Amino acid sequence: MNFLSLFFSPKVILVIIITAVLGLGSVKIYSSGKTNGAVAVQQKWDTQEKLRSIEIAKVLEDTHNKTKQLQIAAYKQKEKYDQKINALNKSLAVAISRVSNRTDRPADNSASGKSPSSESAPSCTGAQLFRSDAEFLIRESARANEIVILLEQCQKQYSEVEKLINGN
Repeated sequence: MNFLSLFFSPKVILVIIITAVLGLGSVKIYSSGKTNGAVAVQQKWDTQEKLRSIEIAKVLEDTHNKTKQLQIAAYKQKEKYDQKINALNKSLAVAISRVSNRTDRPADNSASGKSPSSESAPSCTGAQLFRSDAEFLIRESARANEIVILLEQCQKQYSEVEKLINGN
């Protein structure tokens, strides 16, 4: 028997055909599984992304609503504190007008070479202050009160933001 006769025997040809059919069938099954698997994975990913997009949209809407609430509260609070500052400015004007009749500070004696000592310097109560000194103290007092009002406003806004963020 020669080599070619073995190759063309019906059994060998049958084995080659069966192997080829099984090989092609395996490739077809693999290709089909790969395609169907990719489609399933893509559908799952698309579903997850859609749910995530919906969740993000809800968070954004909630954040937008909270921001609106804070802006409205801050505006109302600013109006309230502006009224307090306006009242403070009115009382400042009244206080300054009350001391406008006071005398001015006398001229300084530094040109004569004399420096006032603590013994010779006159002392006084608030009612006896010179006009410029009284105005200075009134303005400083008003400025301090305005800072207190602004601090209260800042603290209140902070606590409102903190409550909103923490969900209280």
